[in-house]
Amino acid sequence: MENTLSKKGKIRQDMIGSNNHSWAGGKSGYCKRKSLERDNYTCQKCGYKNNNIMIVDHIKPKSVYPHLQFNIDNLMTLCPNCNAMKTLSDIKKHQIGRKVKEKWKLA
Repeated sequence: MENTLSKKGKIRQDMIGSNNHSWAGGKSGYCKRKSLERDNYTCQKCGYKNNNIMIVDHIKPKSVYPHLQFNIDNLMTLCPNCNAMKTLSDIKKHQIGRKVKEKWKLA
């Protein structure tokens, strides 16, 4: 990935936003930020609050419901522990891909 700073330490305008080869439309960061703010950086499962470690997860998995990927109503804030438990539940419930099952060592 190319650095957005020039050799003099100034930001390269040609690498910002839609000019960057990795630009995905800006929706992902916006939706994540709005979801965290809406949920007050609080886990929606257990109530734990921490501004630094919270994860925004899809209520309905984006691999099964791709049309809901950027729908803020399909996002919720979870702590890492609750997110891991939800991920395992989603894998079993929706029979999500082989690579994910191998990563979590599920049968």
